[in-house]
Amino acid sequence: MSLLQNRTFHLIVAFVMIYLVWGSTYLAIAYAVQTIPPFFAIGSRFVFAGGLLFVFLRARGIKTSSKAQMRNAAVVGMLTLGLGTSLVAWAELYIRVWPPYWSRPYPVGWSCWTGRCSKAKSPTGM
Repeated sequence: MSLLQNRTFHLIVAFVMIYLVWGSTYLAIAYAVQTIPPFFAIGSRFVFAGGLLFVFLRARGIKTSSKAQMRNAAVVGMLTLGLGTSLVAWAELYIRVWPPYWSRPYPVGWSCWTGRCSKAKSPTGM
């Protein structure tokens, strides 16, 4: 079996990506809120990412969403990304959270790695 067909290899790569992407997000937030107001930092991040995604999809010939779809996406984005991630950034002004940046996905990842996803408990027992 080749390396690219190996299921374990794909699982390891997936977990490495989770740690890098997820962990670096919180690390970037910690650095950003030291110099930029938290809500502006998070808002500009999502506007930039959304703009890049929009340009990429338009370049590939994907049609623009309807006004209703845009409105619904804006509501979901404001609630989940805007409030959720912005409040995390605001909290990082007052709470020191280093070193758990790289370990946040650990309990879920380890539980799934060992095949116990449904029995997983958080480190706090909650």
